[in-house]
Amino acid sequence: MNTSEQLRRNKIRLLLPCLLLLSACLQTDARSFRPGMMPNGNKFSCQACHLSSAGGGSRNPFGNAVFSIVRGGSSAPFWSPTLAALDSDGDGFTNGEELGDPDGDGIPSPGAEITNPGSASSKPAPSNSAPTIGSSPVGNASFGSPYNYQITAQDPEGHTLIFSKVDGPAWMTVSPAGLVAGVPPEDAAADVQVTVRVTDNGNPAMSAQQTYSVRVGASFAGWQNLRFESGSGNTNAGPDADPDQDGLPNLAEYLLKTDPNSADSQSLATLEFDSSGRLALQLRVRSDDPAVVLSAEFSDSVTFDMPSQVVLVETGSTGGFKTFTATDSVARSERTVRFGRIRVQL
Repeated sequence: MNTSEQLRRNKIRLLLPCLLLLSACLQTDARSFRPGMMPNGNKFSCQACHLSSAGGGSRNPFGNAVFSIVRGGSSAPFWSPTLAALDSDGDGFTNGEELGDPDGDGIPSPGAEITNPGSASSKPAPSNSAPTIGSSPVGNASFGSPYNYQITAQDPEGHTLIFSKVDGPAWMTVSPAGLVAGVPPEDAAADVQVTVRVTDNGNPAMSAQQTYSVRVGASFAGWQNLRFESGSGNTNAGPDADPDQDGLPNLAEYLLKTDPNSADSQSLATLEFDSSGRLALQLRVRSDDPAVVLSAEFSDSVTFDMPSQVVLVETGSTGGFKTFTATDSVARSERTVRFGRIRVQL
């Protein structure tokens, strides 16, 4: 064996111990038992503390925090509320939040999303809570008159909110900004159910709903809007006007549900005597306007000087109408002349 060959073999013998020593150093730097000493640590194993998935070598920020507590091969506990409260990787979430143990008591929260506390690119998805509707709905509407209800809602994260109609009558719309609006037609259902929804633009999007009832009734102003161009501003639309010249003023046409622009022969009230000879007035009027107030008076004079007030009694209800009867307290045998009238107020 020549001298050159001998030197080469000696170098190999020297190199092998050095490689073995380096391997031992790497193995001792990666503590395979440490992931099991922190909650959910085995999800990332050595990469929870090291840049390399195999462990050893350079540490990530969380690994540096652990190394500042335990060094070398120590198996002393290191997970604590203090370490859990740190945000080692600076991603806005504490180490405890990322490992599913926010308070650091060593007991993981069931179902928590687990991310790497040593990597800023590994962090929980932002939580998103549903918005809440805080406004009270408007529960009454009148056909022919605008209905408006502005919904207000709050979002915990301050997300943009979009409103929509889930259910409701065809005449009603909901704008993206939350304005519920519409004009009920004359044949609108008396009671309607409405459901509105508000949705945020979070990820995932969250929503809330509000369901309420609207009672649609009649109103003289709405009736004017539907029956006359320009509504109440039309000179023919006043309560005492009689544009069809049939002897029934508009207020009577409204109470009878007749067309004010087409002559009609109906009568608002009828007169008769009861079995005791007392004058009785019968009035049949629409039942869908709660604002209608009726009263009856009887008098010896056509000018109704010093009239006597009489209570109106409801004596029937059918087909959207109510019938009322007012009976005089004086029999016709006691008077030569007697007059009665019904007063209508809105």
